[in-house]
Formats: sequence, C-alpha cells, structure tokens
Amino acid sequence: MAVDGQRDRKAELTATIQGLFAPAELAEDHTSCRFPARAAWLAKTLQIPLEDLPQPHCRANRDFLERIAPHEAVLVYPAAAFQGLGAMFGHTLLRIDAKGRSPLISYAVNYSALMTDPNPLVQIWYGLKGGFKGYFTLLPYYQKLNEYKEMEERDVWEYRLDLKPDEVLMMSLHALELRKIASDYYFLDENCALNLLFLIEAGRPSLRLADHFWEQSSTWVVPSATVKLLWDMSLLKNPAYTPSLSRQVDYLARNSTEAVVDRATFLLSRPGDNRKETASPSDGMAQNLAAMVVQYRFSKLLMTQEEFQTRYKALAADNNLKATLVPEPVPPHEGHSVGRVEFAGGFQEGKPFLELGWRPSYHSIDDIGRGYPEGGTLNFLDIKGRYYPGTGSVRVQSAEIMGFGSFLPTNPFIKQNSWAMHTGIAQRYLDDGNEHLLYYFDMGMGRSHRYASSGLAYWLAKANILAGGGLKKDVDIGPGIEIGAIQPFNEKWQGHIKAELTYFGVSERAISGKITAGINRMVDQNNCISLGSTVDAVARGYRPSGFVRWQTYY
Repeated sequence: MAVDGQRDRKAELTATIQGLFAPAELAEDHTSCRFPARAAWLAKTLQIPLEDLPQPHCRANRDFLERIAPHEAVLVYPAAAFQGLGAMFGHTLLRIDAKGRSPLISYAVNYSALMTDPNPLVQIWYGLKGGFKGYFTLLPYYQKLNEYKEMEERDVWEYRLDLKPDEVLMMSLHALELRKIASDYYFLDENCALNLLFLIEAGRPSLRLADHFWEQSSTWVVPSATVKLLWDMSLLKNPAYTPSLSRQVDYLARNSTEAVVDRATFLLSRPGDNRKETASPSDGMAQNLAAMVVQYRFSKLLMTQEEFQTRYKALAADNNLKATLVPEPVPPHEGHSVGRVEFAGGFQEGKPFLELGWRPSYHSIDDIGRGYPEGGTLNFLDIKGRYYPGTGSVRVQSAEIMGFGSFLPTNPFIKQNSWAMHTGIAQRYLDDGNEHLLYYFDMGMGRSHRYASSGLAYWLAKANILAGGGLKKDVDIGPGIEIGAIQPFNEKWQGHIKAELTYFGVSERAISGKITAGINRMVDQNNCISLGSTVDAVARGYRPSGFVRWQTYY
C-alpha cells in the first residue's frame, strides 16, 4: 500500500488504515477487498465499528469463501520420493475443508516454485540461490492428491490441524491475499515448509511457528521438520494415510501367490474383454491386481485414455474391485530429525582414532528408515574429521558435498532402475598402500530387489573419477561395480553390507576393492549407536578398520 511499505512497517500500517476508509466505489481495488485478512485483523484490533467502515462489494472474495466454505484445516504431507530431485525432501500443503463435505472436493493451498528451466542441475543452482519465484495457489484437492500418489508415486499423510473455524477463516483470507504475490524461493529454507507456517500463524498469531527456524543454528528447513514441529506443539491430530499407487501394486505383487501374479500377467497381456474367464476367488484377486497395474501404467502415461478405459472396464466388470489395505508404515513425525552429529572411536590398521562428524541434512540408506520412505539417500555436507592420539595428528577423513540415490525394488509389474551419485573429498588408499585426500565423483545405475520380505539387495554399475596430488597423473577414471544389502530386523535394528570393486586405468592402473559392514540400533527417536568395520584391498595388502559410533539427530 505504501511506496516503501515493503521495508517500512509503520508506513504500511498507516497506508492500510487510510485505505480502509477509502470510498466503497473502489470495489475490488479497495483495501478491504485486496487485503481482507489484514482489514479484518485491524478492524478487530483497533476496535473500529463495522458501521464506521465503507462496505465495498468484494465479489471475488465472496465467491471464493462460498466455494471453499472454510471450517477445518488439514496439513498434507506427500512423503519424500527419491526417484527424482524435486521430490526428495517431501512437500507440505494445506487443505481447507468445508463442514459436511467430502475432503476430495475441498481446496488445497499450495506454495511452490515456478520452475523456468527443465535442467536438474540448473534447478539445483537456482533453487540454492533463490533464482526461482514462489507462488501460493488454490487448487481442488483431488487434483493434488492424484498428482502425488499416482503420477509422482508418493504416499500421502493428512494431519488435521487443531484450529478453530474462525482461525481457519483468517488463514484462508490470508491465502487469498497472497495468491498473486511472488517471493524468492530457496530450496533449503524459504520454501513450502516455512511459508506454510506463516499461513498457520495468520490464523493464530500467538504461535510464532517460524521463529523456531529463524532462531536455530541451522538454516535448513525441510517439510518433515515442520511436521515434527507442529506435532510436538500438539497442533496436529493422528494422521490419515493414503499409500501411493505404486506402493499398492508392489504390496499386492509381494503378497499374492505365484498363480495370482501369473494370472494377472496373462490378463495384462490381453487387451480384450476377460470377463467370461473369471472362475475362482484367485481370478478375482488377479483381476484386482491387473486393474491396479493398468491404473499405474495410465498414470505414468504408458497408455492412452481410450486404451485405459477399455482395459480397466474389462477387468472391473465382473469383479468388485476393492481398495488395497496396505499396512500403515511409521508416520513421518516419528522419524529421526534431519540434522546429525556423531562421535566415534575405533582402530585403523591397529592405530586408535577418535572421530567427529556432522551432517545438516538429511537421510541415508544406512540410517534406520523408521518414518522415512524406503530405499533412498539424500545427504548434504556429510563431514568427518579424525584425531589419532598415537601421533597427535588431526585430519579430514571425508567431506561429502552431496550424495543422493534411489534403491526402490523392482517387482513383476514395475521395473525401475536404481541409481546413485556422490561427490566430495575423502581419504582413499592408493597403490602405494597409503591414504591420500582426494576429490571423488561417482555415479551408477542398476537394480534393487527385495528378499526375505523386508530385506533390500542392490547392484550398481558405476563410473568413477578421482583427482588429487596423491595420484601419479593427478586424475584417474575407471569403471566399477557396487553390490549391497540392507536388512531391517525390526523398527530399531538394521544391518547393512556393501562391496565395491573399481579399476582405475589412467593413473594407478590398479584394482581397488572395499567391503563395509555395520549394524545400527536406535536407542530412541533421535539417538542411534552403530558398530561397523571396513576392509580396503590394495596392491600391498588389506587395510582393516573398525569403529563404534554414537549418532544424535537434531
């Protein structure tokens, strides 16, 4: 409202109060129409009688309120999905429910960046420096729900907010004010997770939710952290869980007999009408599975709408398709916090060491997955330093700048690749038998498979780059292979083992091997103890090490 109102709060306040008394003939351009939440708050706080204020005709606001009829609010958390960079942190949005209406016809308030470049590396760079504009949008909720659970293969958690109807109304009015306002979007802090807190504060200003993140030592704000904050403040009720379509297909495929899977595969291979061939309960189960696979393939744009309608109708005609009751996993608010500090002690080639580590974000496949999606890694700035008491030396052991990957298991109906990428600096054994601090970059692609109901085994074919003064020619490249397994024993215990073999053929002209194994035990939600060992195989022999590590998440 004021010329310098973006920076001068007093000037903006004065201009807004003057705008409240502007002629009603301004209609949609009137301050009360443009800023309905601000106008309502000022009138109440300054105790201005409504009869003393002009009453402009705010048709757009009236239609908006009639359409959404705000009564209750729900925090919606589409869980992280590690298949693509844009979904790895998860997301949060708000659903505004009307009294007595189905949630599917409610409206969702969503804040997201307007991506102007499809290149993922450009997206990361612009997202880190605030190069994208973020906007609030109001959309039918069913559209967002289908987008997340079908197209993006993400589970959805819905937490009802403990807000009163008048607070939900004020929150909705503020969302209306913000619809066409752009703000700089930052992936790591000023994102969907933080901006939705301001909306909730508009409903109940005494909460001061965003202060929690402004005042903390880390500037990272991720969606799961805001879910945990609201839960800890008793603002959320027990969540409702909606599994993604891909999770439903995977669950049915894993828990059906071989005959049912074979029958479903046969039905999917025939585009014609299969109704007359239904003869037993197992055939009904197979049709149910096949129909769900058809839905999944259509959501991934693998068939036309006409083909989908024909095939789905043929599978569903003589079979009452039932919702797949996927067991509810541990909800996200019960998972570990995203930051991590760790303390370790151990031996390397018989020499004792002490180790200190820090990782501001987020989750690794080696972390116990309670409250997190299966089979994913996303690490930023995972730094470890060591002190060797015997020699008094201190050194950087590793500093991973970024590491991410997806290890979702394949099944008979969903074939998907596993992949991983890591870059940073680390101590590496070379052909001379000594460790050298080198820059590394590796990326790989392969497949993951489930075993023993909960175990996950994977393999990756990799390309590796090393650079540093310890190399004979400063730079080395080579192919490699990585094989690993993750075995959760229960919600508190997890084991893992990994073997890597790489041939560096430019500088070292040698084969490098490494085996890593460990076991983790969660002491409580944010504390974990682990035991591990590593054996490096180099031309001059084997280099064993072992450690015990305490990890605290914050």
